[in-house]
Amino acid sequence: MKNRASESIKRGLQEAIAHAGGSPMSEKYAPVAFNPRAFAEEACKHDPVFREAYEGMAGEVAALKARILANPEARAEHEAQAPEFDQVRERIGSDTPPPD
Repeated sequence: MKNRASESIKRGLQEAIAHAGGSPMSEKYAPVAFNPRAFAEEACKHDPVFREAYEGMAGEVAALKARILANPEARAEHEAQAPEFDQVRERIGSDTPPPD
């Protein structure tokens, strides 16, 4: 089952790259707007194996976050980085290029 889920996720990522006009790495980098939440929601609608794998990660993500936040040093680092992550989250899906 894990292999099927892995293959499903790999196939989904390949489709996203193709949809975004993916090109060989030798060409000049051109950022592409990508909304991972919307992609996952769409993939979950059409691919039951992807949906099962994606939903199966929810518990692991919650447990990892709880474990990180229970450690005082890790919690302080997480809170210090939160504004940076918020900025990244705001830019995801927008055409705004990252600052230099």
